[in-house]
This record gives sequence, structure tokens and C-alpha cells, in this order.
Amino acid sequence: MTFSSEVKAELSRVMPQKSCCAAAELAAVFRSEGIVFSQEEKSGRIAVALGHPAVARKVYRLLRAAGCRVTLAIGKGRRRPPTRAFHVNVTGGTDLLWEKIRDVVPGGVGIPEQVCCQRASLRGFFISRGSLASPEKEYHLEITLDQKGSAEWLLACLEALGLEGRLSRRKRAYVVYLKESEQIVEALKLMGASAATFAVENIRIVKGMRNRVNRLVNSETANVDKTVNAAIAQLDAIRLLQERVGLDALPEHLAVLARLRLQHPYASLRELGEMMHPKVTKSGVNYRMNRLLEYARKLVEADEQGPGSARRNILPTR
Repeated sequence: MTFSSEVKAELSRVMPQKSCCAAAELAAVFRSEGIVFSQEEKSGRIAVALGHPAVARKVYRLLRAAGCRVTLAIGKGRRRPPTRAFHVNVTGGTDLLWEKIRDVVPGGVGIPEQVCCQRASLRGFFISRGSLASPEKEYHLEITLDQKGSAEWLLACLEALGLEGRLSRRKRAYVVYLKESEQIVEALKLMGASAATFAVENIRIVKGMRNRVNRLVNSETANVDKTVNAAIAQLDAIRLLQERVGLDALPEHLAVLARLRLQHPYASLRELGEMMHPKVTKSGVNYRMNRLLEYARKLVEADEQGPGSARRNILPTR
């Protein structure tokens, strides 16, 4: 079973406690099928096709509780290739239901005014035409609708609940979706999917910790690489000075640092400073090391100018 199916199964067990919420949820299910309850509309035969058996049972129970005459059948869905669908057919007894829906949904087309009914409406849209990606892979909740008016109705409902829904066109359908993990978690809470909310929150925590560890490891690796590369450049410069002019020709404080670097090739500047007597700060060691690198650079430049000029050009008076 997919994560989306698990969420729908959980929401199918959430039964509205008030008649107004039951009417709001049924109105959303019907609205997802393009059925609008205008003031002029009369009661009659209607049918909805649902892809999840638990959702079909819930809609069936809600309609029966509202006094409707209902039948349930299994047939083909609207997807291609054809899939199994559960058809809930209302054959009569809808007068009281229509009246209640028009009380909850202003004019038969507006969104419910009460928050509890807005939450029930969101739940009705999701169980009917919604899907939720596995949070292990990505954060994405969407509800696919055939009519633009239904999509705009849902967007208004999301806005009233403090959620930032987005609308896109996909072939002939209108898709209302949420992408941010915080928005999806809040939507699950509002719909009453407690288990799914905990599951997504746990995955968010694990992902957050994993990302933080990866950032720390990458940062530490970059620092180590930087230290090693700098140490290699320093060793090359010191060995060049040692071969061409000798470390004894260097000022004493630089010669001490050069010998320490040769003895401890991969020690940090701070560690080298701790080894010196008296101890030298990291910035002090960095300054002296830059002097050694500068002398090595001048030595290379002097070699390019001609033989015999290297020692005279790079070393200060001792």
C-alpha cells in the first residue's frame, strides 16, 4: 500500500462529529466530481466514483446517515488504463442533505464559514481526488480536479485555513498542490490524519539531522583538504629553500618554523605554534609561514634572472 493510500485509509476512519461537518465533507466530495449545489438545483440521482474502498465506505455511511438512499457498486475508473473504482450511487432522499449543504456552503458555491467545516471540506477533497508522495522521496501533496471552479473553491478553502495552495494546469485537469513540508504537515493535522502527521514529522527530523551531519562532514572535509594542500605547498617551499640556500641562512625564528614543518608535515598552524618556545599564536605562525613562502617565490624568480643571484636577492641581513 502506498503512503497516499495509507493516509486515505486513516482519514476514512475520521467520522465528522457534527452534522454541518458531515455536510461540508460530502459537499467537497461532490464538488470534486463537478457537482455544484446551486439554489435552483433540485434533488435527484447522483453518482461518484472513488478509487479507495475505505473512502467509498465512508461516503456511503455519511450519505446513509443523511437520510439518502444509496447503493454501492464496483466498476471501472476514469484513468487510463482503466482501474477499479467504487461507485456510490444516490438514488433519492437527498432533500435534507441538499438543504444542509446549502446551509453550510453559502449559496451552494461559497466556502464554509466555520473552521471545522473548512477542515472537513479539505478532507473531503483529499480522500476523493488527492494524493500524497512518500515523504522519504519528496514533499508533495496534490488534489486533481476537472473543473477550474472547483480548484478555485479549494484554493479559497486552503487560504481560509492559512495554507498556501498553488494551482497548475495538467492536460485537461487542474491541480492544486502543496510543496513545503511544513504546509503538508499542517494540512494533515487539519484533516485529522494524526498517524500520517507523526510519520512525516519523524522523517523530517531524520532528514534534517542527516542533512546537518552531511554539511558538517563536508565542511570538515573541505577544511582538512585545505590544510593538507597548504601544508604540501609549505613543504615544497621549505625544501626548495633547504636545497638552494640552507635553513641556517634563514632568520632564526623562520628556521625554527621551517624545521618544525619538516618534522610535522601535516600539523596545523595552531599545533606548530604550540610546539615553539616561546609559544606563538596561529596568526603569528601564519605570518612567518608566508615569509618563507615569499622567500621561496623570490628564489624561483631570481633563478630565472640568472645564476648566482638567488641567495643575494631573497635573504634578509641576519
